Amino acid sequence: MVSRYRIAMFLEDVLALTIFRSIAIRYLIEQSWIASRESKAESKGRPVKIYELARPIHEIMDSIENKKKIEVSKKLAVIQKLREHSI
Repeated sequence: MVSRYRIAMFLEDVLALTIFRSIAIRYLIEQSWIASRESKAESKGRPVKIYELARPIHEIMDSIENKKKIEVSKKLAVIQKLREHSI
């Protein structure tokens, strides 16, 4: 028999993953990297959302790479300023 504690922990994990997935999907849609559409479920119930890439994967990877390079260059500039002021 599964304890109530284990069930509660499982439900907490599922909720956390659902929230994270929701935030991640929203970000991907805002970046126009994925598109979604709804499809009627095979049985009664809520429609199913289907997600697909809206851009080729290499464009998405290039965009991520460029953003990370900008972040790194800004951080390196801050480090360089700190070094100049500490001398």
